[in-house]
Amino acid sequence: MPGSAGLRRAAILLAATIPLCAAGAADAEPQPIGAAQSAYLMRCGGCHGIEGVSVPGLIPTLRGRVGALAGTAKGRDYMLHLPNVAMSRLDDATLASVLNFVVFGLGGASTAPGTPPFTAHQVHAALRDSR
Repeated sequence: MPGSAGLRRAAILLAATIPLCAAGAADAEPQPIGAAQSAYLMRCGGCHGIEGVSVPGLIPTLRGRVGALAGTAKGRDYMLHLPNVAMSRLDDATLASVLNFVVFGLGGASTAPGTPPFTAHQVHAALRDSR
């Protein structure tokens, strides 16, 4: 049956994110989220997990790891040229804010002190030829 591997993978990802959702349900009131986190959830969270924790061995986990990439020019360039970043339909400022949410929010302690945030100008310059 065509697409059955993709459906199985989607089911595994969904099953992996349900415990993350349930874990937060027992806590206090839900907190409002910002535009960058919302865009992450809509465009990235399905694969990378709502908290940046994905299915091991299938998709890279971002939480506590991704910040290390943003500390080097090569790592930042790599992040900017990932297919779902480079081909994103988000405007440059929104895309920069999503990258910053990922690096500084999900990356946490893996982000070295002094790591500069992504800017709309940097996103535009890096991606102008791929859009």
